[in-house]
Amino acid sequence: MALRVGEVIERNMIAVRIGPELRQVAVATPEYVETHGQPEHRRDLLQHRCIRWRWPGRSTPYAWEFFENGTWFDVVVDGPLIVDSREAALGAVLNSIGIGFVIEDTVTELFHQKQLVKLLDEWSAPFPGLYVCYPDQRHMRAALRAFIDTVRSEA
Repeated sequence: MALRVGEVIERNMIAVRIGPELRQVAVATPEYVETHGQPEHRRDLLQHRCIRWRWPGRSTPYAWEFFENGTWFDVVVDGPLIVDSREAALGAVLNSIGIGFVIEDTVTELFHQKQLVKLLDEWSAPFPGLYVCYPDQRHMRAALRAFIDTVRSEA
């Protein structure tokens, strides 16, 4: 069993949705925006200090994904820091080191507290949320069935 975002599920797996759609958004502190300005278009990120995140075990940082005119676009940003922890990336953003790219739902309270501002919101489209994935098999183990049922009832 694995937890996967809907867009990265292997074809030979059964996937059970356990959460809502998600959105990633570019964010910065008001202090960063005051000092460095606010990007108006995704290409403007190339002129900003971005906090890059790398999946553990991968050699290249994650390319930020934006949606425009019905098409997804990757932006390979640059910046002073590459981390392999989303928490470390958010910490750097909160310290005004640069712009970050985060799951919107994880920072809602920081928006309300005015610690973060959304950037390029109009290019941040929703994507499939979390799924429990498991190999296509004739008999599902009771523990897996119980886990899926519990997670779905809590979602």
